[in-house]
Amino acid sequence: MIACSSISRALGLMGLLAGLLGQTHAHASSPTGSVIAFDEAGSADLVLIEAGLREGFRQGMSCIVSREGRYVAELVLVESRQFTSSALIVGMTPGQRVSRGDVVVIKTLKGSN
Repeated sequence: MIACSSISRALGLMGLLAGLLGQTHAHASSPTGSVIAFDEAGSADLVLIEAGLREGFRQGMSCIVSREGRYVAELVLVESRQFTSSALIVGMTPGQRVSRGDVVVIKTLKGSN
């Protein structure tokens, strides 16, 4: 279970990241993972990702979820372990849902390599 303090800390970092020029994108060479489970029944929409510290996923990072090359959702990582990460859904395309197998890519600032 993810502690409320971890979620609060992640949301604070997300706000800080969003303020940086307001321009980010998913870079082709960014670490990627895939959605392996999600729980939308609770008060917070949480996603389990098959990618973790080994792939460069770190707590507080912002990620993009896509399916067949189309934007589905935005996540903030609230916990990272060796092979998996947990994330909070912070934005979603209307009418879309996060699904098992969706691609997750870490967002980077435009112009960064």
